[in-house]
Amino acid sequence: MNKVLDPRLGFQSDHKIKQMITAVAELALEWMNSPQELRPNMEQVLEILNGIRQERFEANSEKAFKIFHHAELEEATKHFDTCLGRGGFATVYYGKLKDGREIAVKHFHNETEKSIKQFMKEIEILSLLHHQNLVLLYGGSSRHRKNHLLVYEYISNGTLSKRLQGPSSEKLSWLTRLNIAIETATALIYLHDSGIIHRNVKGSNILLDENLTVKVADFGLSRSLPSSVTHVSTMPVGTHAYIDPDYYESGRVSDRSDVYSFGMVLFELIHRNHLACWMMERVLL
Repeated sequence: MNKVLDPRLGFQSDHKIKQMITAVAELALEWMNSPQELRPNMEQVLEILNGIRQERFEANSEKAFKIFHHAELEEATKHFDTCLGRGGFATVYYGKLKDGREIAVKHFHNETEKSIKQFMKEIEILSLLHHQNLVLLYGGSSRHRKNHLLVYEYISNGTLSKRLQGPSSEKLSWLTRLNIAIETATALIYLHDSGIIHRNVKGSNILLDENLTVKVADFGLSRSLPSSVTHVSTMPVGTHAYIDPDYYESGRVSDRSDVYSFGMVLFELIHRNHLACWMMERVLL
């Protein structure tokens, strides 16, 4: 087989690639040697090839996702002593690994169907997608443990919402705020080009590092959007003030739903008060 394979395909240095190429070659020979009536149709061929590709993705995902033991994370967080933030499904704690890396550990509150789905969704997306404006996932607890934990890089300046609410908001110049908007938009374009709708774009899911570089976070509610469709139908989820009204009323979500939420973030960046206060003022006018 090695004599007929093109060495430029990389199989000599990657055993998994060689396995995939061999599988494709064997299938092609089987189909060509079969009588016409026994050959699969093109839909079946596509399904088989997608299955081979998915095996590769899963292999990459497993390799990139480090399994941390609970005791290791207890030590790193000093028994989950420093809380960075709390949400409806999880609490995030500060920690430091033995190798010196600072981390943020998301501890899911309860083992419910929703929390497990969010845990798996974060792994699925952040193990496969990498971008300078997406938060980096180091790993987490085993999927088979009762306590689900995810380990991310620590982003020192916290969330955009907290930054805008606090006294340090005056230090965010207009050009800095414009740059935050541009980097957030860049991250969303990357997600949409990868077939992902975030569905929970808001200031508290936009993190800022020590250089005020954007790191978009929280993919537990994200949804895949196949390239062959313009929208998918699903139950509306997200934070009420940021949800696309069309999505909320019809249940149809698309990448344009993220655009609406991003528009709310833009108002949050240019308005002197927090978005919730601005929304209240708008209702009272």
